[in-house]
Amino acid sequence: MGALAGFGDSLFWGNLRPFAAVCGVLLTLGYPNSLAGPAAMLVIYNVPNLYVRSIGFSMGWTKGLRALLELKLTVLASLLVGVRRAVWAFLGIATGLLIWRATQSSVSHGGALQSLLLGTGLILLGGAAYLLLKKNVSSTIVVYISAVGAMAIFFLVDAGIGIK
Repeated sequence: MGALAGFGDSLFWGNLRPFAAVCGVLLTLGYPNSLAGPAAMLVIYNVPNLYVRSIGFSMGWTKGLRALLELKLTVLASLLVGVRRAVWAFLGIATGLLIWRATQSSVSHGGALQSLLLGTGLILLGGAAYLLLKKNVSSTIVVYISAVGAMAIFFLVDAGIGIK
């Protein structure tokens, strides 16, 4: 059980839990008066956790330590790398969003075009951060780039850049 527990700890505590937390923070900052953030965090973490626990228990019971080899050879290994990269990218965006919210005196409600520009900019920023991480750029540098990029997007869209 020790080897399987170690694999589960690295999977859930080291990868999925930070991913769920960052997603929850982003949704909470994006929708401050709703329960979308906490609900998403709980679902993102608990649904896979309970599923893998049940599958892992039955595999461990029937196959012993051979189950660990089967788990490591599955899609989980490649999925972990993607989740880890997404955590760093989302963390940079969340940092930018926090700084933008902290410097704002009042939240302006722009039109549909402003929302579209903001969403598109953040999606492109997240994709760029993911690609930088895939190219083995330091995660610290990617977080800084994401934070500055997110602040720039928020300030440009908030200023309206001529759009109202």
